[in-house]
Amino acid sequence: MSSLAYSPFQAGGALPANSIVYVRREAEVEAVQQLRRMAYLKLIEPRQQGKTSLINWLSGNLRTSGYTFTVVDVSTLDESSEAAWYNDLCNRLLRQVNFASNCAHFNLPTAASTWRRFLADFADCAGKVGQRVVIALDEIGTTRHTWAESFFRV
Repeated sequence: MSSLAYSPFQAGGALPANSIVYVRREAEVEAVQQLRRMAYLKLIEPRQQGKTSLINWLSGNLRTSGYTFTVVDVSTLDESSEAAWYNDLCNRLLRQVNFASNCAHFNLPTAASTWRRFLADFADCAGKVGQRVVIALDEIGTTRHTWAESFFRV
C-alpha cells in the first residue's frame, strides 16, 4: 500500500496567497509600497510570468492589513457587447465588497465614458465606510475588443 505525500509544488497555474513555495521578489516590495499609498499600479509581464500569483500574494497579505481586495479575470467577462462587458465587470466588483449595500445605488457604466464615474462613486462609497479598496484586473491581454483601448485609456 502506498501513501501519498503532500507536496507544496504544482505544475502550472497560479500559486495561492499562502503558498510556501512562493518566491518573493522586488516586485512584491514595490507593489506593496504603491498600494499602501493607494497609487495606481500596473503589472505588465508576458504570460506565465507570475502576475496572477503576485495578485494572489498581494490579496492575501493586504487583506490582513485592512485592505479590501477585489480581483476580476477579464478573460471571463461577458463579451456579447460593450455594455454587457462593463455590467459584468462592475457586478463582479460589487459582489466582492461588503460595503456596497451601504451606499446609494450604483449607476453601472455601459462604456468607458461612464466607467470613470462608476469608479469615483465606488471610491466615494469605500471612503465613507473607511475601506481601502484594491481593484485587480487579471488577464487583460485577452481583451481584444475595440472598446478595450478606451477602457484602458481612461
